[in-house]
Amino acid sequence: MIDWEDLAQEQVAEIQRALPQSIRVRAMEVPVFFSPAGEREGAACLGIFEGYSLLDGTPTQPDEMPRITLFFDTLAQAANYRESVFLHEVRITYLHELGHYFGNGSRMLAWGKGRTTIASNYITEFCVTRRGSDPTVGEEKGSS
Repeated sequence: MIDWEDLAQEQVAEIQRALPQSIRVRAMEVPVFFSPAGEREGAACLGIFEGYSLLDGTPTQPDEMPRITLFFDTLAQAANYRESVFLHEVRITYLHELGHYFGNGSRMLAWGKGRTTIASNYITEFCVTRRGSDPTVGEEKGSS
């Protein structure tokens, strides 16, 4: 039986190690939490970024601290419980949520537009378009 939480943790660690040093340093500032299932506004949620982005300035309250939560059971379900698809979903979701920390809104991250920094440029290149619940595996978005 696959331990989806363990697999998600290992995948995030691998992604972080692969980031360029200047981005990795910033990425490591954002703790990543793993939770079984997520729902937001009545819909299944794969991950969420909460707190201040780098554009918001320095947090002054605990609830302003940046953090990412990945919902491993929801990710596994979205991947139809296929390990390779799950790893891809974790990668895309983590990089998408990390992109929020660098100041990108969801529209920018989904469509690859509005790149404002080297970091957000790098992060955005790894985001793919989701069509319904079926990700377009391996499709990188072009430059804008």
